[in-house]
Amino acid sequence: MLGFVVAAQKETDRHRFPSSAMAMGDSLSYTNGHGGSPGVGMRTADDRSLASEDLSPSITLVTQDLFVRDVNGAAGTPRVVLVHTPEALFNSTRSPLNESSGSGYECQTFYRNIVFLPNSTRFFSILEQSCVTKNYTHQQNLETNESVGISDWSFTFREMSVRQADLLPVRQGLKPIADETVLSYWWPENSTDGERVSSPILYQEDRTDPLMSSIPSMATLSCMDIAKNGTHLVLSSSGFKRWLLTSLSTSNGSRSFIMNLTRDVMSVQGLAFDRSKTKLFATLSFLTPADVVKGGGRLWVRLVSADVDESGYPVKSDGGDTLGDPFHTVHRLGSPPDPERDMRGSDVSLSPHSVTSSGRCIYLMNTMSMDVIGVDPSTSKLTPVMGRGIETKPFAISPYRTPSSAFYGTQYTAATDIAATLDGCNLFITGGVDDPDTVSITGKPSTGLVWVKMRSRCGKAQSAEVVARYNSHEATGIGSLALQELEGRLFLYVGSTDGRIFELEISRSQLHVCSDRSRRLRPPPLSLLIPFLHLLTFVMAVLSVVVAL
Repeated sequence: MLGFVVAAQKETDRHRFPSSAMAMGDSLSYTNGHGGSPGVGMRTADDRSLASEDLSPSITLVTQDLFVRDVNGAAGTPRVVLVHTPEALFNSTRSPLNESSGSGYECQTFYRNIVFLPNSTRFFSILEQSCVTKNYTHQQNLETNESVGISDWSFTFREMSVRQADLLPVRQGLKPIADETVLSYWWPENSTDGERVSSPILYQEDRTDPLMSSIPSMATLSCMDIAKNGTHLVLSSSGFKRWLLTSLSTSNGSRSFIMNLTRDVMSVQGLAFDRSKTKLFATLSFLTPADVVKGGGRLWVRLVSADVDESGYPVKSDGGDTLGDPFHTVHRLGSPPDPERDMRGSDVSLSPHSVTSSGRCIYLMNTMSMDVIGVDPSTSKLTPVMGRGIETKPFAISPYRTPSSAFYGTQYTAATDIAATLDGCNLFITGGVDDPDTVSITGKPSTGLVWVKMRSRCGKAQSAEVVARYNSHEATGIGSLALQELEGRLFLYVGSTDGRIFELEISRSQLHVCSDRSRRLRPPPLSLLIPFLHLLTFVMAVLSVVVAL
């Protein structure tokens, strides 16, 4: 039992958005009979997430030595520190995809893009709640005369918000679960500037009402990081005509337009400041100029950077590769001399927690294949870190985003993420793992936490090990990751697709030290030290004689 207590709801004025209100590229088809009746589109802003105090964690530690133990010698983590109980519309019973009926349905609630204020227990995240319908049809292949199965998915309900919470009362033992507040709900994509959106706005698919066609679509919030001064969050979102960057105040939730991204950008897959918060990095999926003219084609991905001020705004409006664009291209993935591999633009992500403290290494992840690559921004050098060929113990990595069939292939699932320690020697990855116990029960891979030890920072992986797995039915999993170093302690936060955030404290003494760091920390050999001491003694003797004269 998860122990959720569902919050009571009170419906206010109806406010819903039609199928035209979806973000660019979303495919929709109305499916009736799931998640409530059409028309309920706004919930009260006072709806709170509640949880019982005896909520049991559902993460099993496979490698317990990596994690801090309590005074009794038992593993002191993981523990649930934040819970959002899905509201009624997003708490529907899952209906697995049935090929005979041709449809399936399920919902997810998850925190993602978790970022902390510097040296603080206060953090921000994007909470997404969504329900997806997946349809399965057969079409006849005219060339082979064979029946081919085709599946497609569409959002039935969707809602986003930026949340904030403080873990200090939990750390102090005053509360079992942190309280959260809404900084702002999402906003219409053509409303780039404005005050805090204080009421939840529900997207509900409905093609039966032609009068709804004039309502604007919502800004899809894809990525987020916090600026140096801590007063603003920088978010990427779908815009009215193109993707854009928005500044969101951490004090009152008001938003300000920063800039439009260039017209060739189809989506933003990752956003992160360097550790000094003076550069902003982003992974952008884009079309070539020829494909922009055609209106479609293969998506590529590029890693870009821009110098920013303390609030996260670019300091130059035309310092980039294109006139009027502050972003420089650090690396275009898939271009020579990259190794030949599939670098589809919709699959390569960047995390605020995958940039090393020196800024000399950024880890990127292919969220479909779970390949990891490292890029040195100073030289643009790319190194394949970990691919499908690496062996992971005790379970194999599964090349699937999520064990959830209906969410497979959707852009904003939370089932894959990456975080790195400040020195870049240890990586943590969430994704599918072939746990035999889970596979034997569900027939599908579960999700787990993988610890990757690096040979050198931004070099090759030395080993990969599944250190924790998520125990749940196949519709949910763990995904989003955040690492925080605070007062000499290291905490790893893991978000699950049933609306929870787990805290795991890592034992720093168990962390791996990679070769380039060990060379920097290693004292000089004794064979070199002894001649140096002899020389120093001789110099001191000569100086003594000179002073005496």
